[in-house]
Amino acid sequence: MGGRERGSHLRRLISLIALAAAVPLAPIAFGVTSAAASTTVAAPTCTADEGSKVTCGEHASPAGVTVTWYIYDEASDPQNMTTTGGPSLTWACAGALTVHYSYVYSGVTYLSGDGKGLCIKGYP
Repeated sequence: MGGRERGSHLRRLISLIALAAAVPLAPIAFGVTSAAASTTVAAPTCTADEGSKVTCGEHASPAGVTVTWYIYDEASDPQNMTTTGGPSLTWACAGALTVHYSYVYSGVTYLSGDGKGLCIKGYP
């Protein structure tokens, strides 16, 4: 009978080890889920200089946060570009420009709507 008792104890020990190994993973999984949360913020305001530049600005990000800007310039090749920086962006362009931005703060990703501007290359 000693063999059955050892087998039973061994199964319980394996179950406890498996349970103990699974417990530390719970906070990691929870952290990954919360970091994936996102919130929508206002679109940037874009103003053309009536030449070949558009300046876009946002007023949602906290000071010191790195903002990622996503630019679609229909007259450029490639048309889609990304850059990082602060709360404003000045972009030299030659046609219609669509801009949005994102930033991460306290584990939450903030994503804006689209801001639009129009550049006319060589004007005035």
